[in-house]
Amino acid sequence: SEKTGFFSKNISALLSGGVTAAGDRLYIGSERGQLFALNSSDGTIAWQTKVAGEALSRPVVSDGLVLVHTSNGMLQGLDQSSGAVKWSVNLDMPALSLRGESAPATAFGGAIVGGDNGRVSAVIMNQGQLIWQQRISQPSGATEIDRLNDVDTTPVIVNGVVYALAYNGNL
Repeated sequence: SEKTGFFSKNISALLSGGVTAAGDRLYIGSERGQLFALNSSDGTIAWQTKVAGEALSRPVVSDGLVLVHTSNGMLQGLDQSSGAVKWSVNLDMPALSLRGESAPATAFGGAIVGGDNGRVSAVIMNQGQLIWQQRISQPSGATEIDRLNDVDTTPVIVNGVVYALAYNGNL
């Protein structure tokens, strides 16, 4: 089929999750499991890479990597210049979750991201290794809906302290 930019003939790329600008490129994910790097000078595609699932949060660029958190609970680090997947970390998924994912926060060579399991996780960026997880929200209630405890907001790091907010209001 004929391809033009983001679109195959009559098929939308379903761009989602927000745009990130870094250097001379723009980065954006899609619900079709693609991550695009665009040249900001003319909008042409520098590279595109198939990622582990729907890219519902904005990509984050740090230390030569583009970090993407996909709808199936995967955090992936892609090479900023080529789009090659360098590593993937499975952050675990509950049976039922909200539609949305936390964008990672970065500090001290690590990526810190909220998960649909009520935990905040830290990953060493140059290795893609999970180094810690902390539960900030405990599921409770009579129904699956009551037990939703997703951490879909981007964590904030201030003076070495990580702040994150869960769907049920836990901070």
